[in-house]
Amino acid sequence: MISDKRTLFKFSLLIVANFGFISLQYLYSYRAIGIPLPLVKAWLLAVTSSLSIFFSLTPGNLGIQEAYVGFISSFVGLGFTQGMVVAALMRVATASVAFALGPYYSYYLLKKLETA
Repeated sequence: MISDKRTLFKFSLLIVANFGFISLQYLYSYRAIGIPLPLVKAWLLAVTSSLSIFFSLTPGNLGIQEAYVGFISSFVGLGFTQGMVVAALMRVATASVAFALGPYYSYYLLKKLETA
């Protein structure tokens, strides 16, 4: 029973840390297009944008998440268009990192699998 509580606590910390990193993504993405964003609004965008997973109609939630971020951005007073630009910027940055590092880590994991 104690290990279950410990595991639950670790997962809770990971979830909070993940929302923290997503908040920083929003913070710096808005800053990249010249809009200062308070950390509280970035946290709100991070938490509410994760709800777009429930409306996944397309593979990778393509377009749905961007529209959701646009609506939430307009709701908090940042503008729909700016929210769409930020969501697209974040999508491109995430895909770029995945395509850049994906082959390296695939090769690394395959090498580890061969030696096991």
